[in-house]
Amino acid sequence: MLSLKIVAVGDRNVGKRCLLRSYVDGQFPNDDVKNVSNGYKKDIEFLGKSIRLVLWDINVEEENARLRHLTYPLTDLFLLCFSLVDQNSMDNIEKIWHREITRHCPHTPFILVGTKSDLLDNNMLSSHGRCSGCVRTKAEELCKRIHAFKYVECSSLIRDGLDNVFSVGLHSICSTQTPNGDENEEEQKEVKNCVLM
Repeated sequence: MLSLKIVAVGDRNVGKRCLLRSYVDGQFPNDDVKNVSNGYKKDIEFLGKSIRLVLWDINVEEENARLRHLTYPLTDLFLLCFSLVDQNSMDNIEKIWHREITRHCPHTPFILVGTKSDLLDNNMLSSHGRCSGCVRTKAEELCKRIHAFKYVECSSLIRDGLDNVFSVGLHSICSTQTPNGDENEEEQKEVKNCVLM
């Protein structure tokens, strides 16, 4: 069975651990997710292949900041996570998380994940008074600036978009397209030797 390592990065309280737990367990976690392991496994079928996803939530505590890059080697995919209702977490994708993963794993694909979409849709305004459409437009612009493969949204609470996060992520691992679906032939990436294809 093929094993793929997927690492979720982003600020504290953006919902990384709930995203992973809801996807693995099939329901929103009822326990205190802060007191649970950082690693999870889920066996899936994708493109006719059996795959074991090994999912990691990176500890963002200040005292671990200098050590967290030690978790990055052999990562197959990064999920750059931010909360749709927390502008600072979106800003830190570019300031902290994108820089960190591209410095340590420059050839590893990554997608941009907006979490807590249920809160944005329910409130229609983010915590900073921005409309949901404005937040989504800013997220799409960020996706292009950092050359993420794609931007996706999800809600761990209502389990909306979780399967799509991982489907898009797995497609990014084997994609022959440039980031964001740019189909310019001159900029096509070299096809990866990917066993999923």
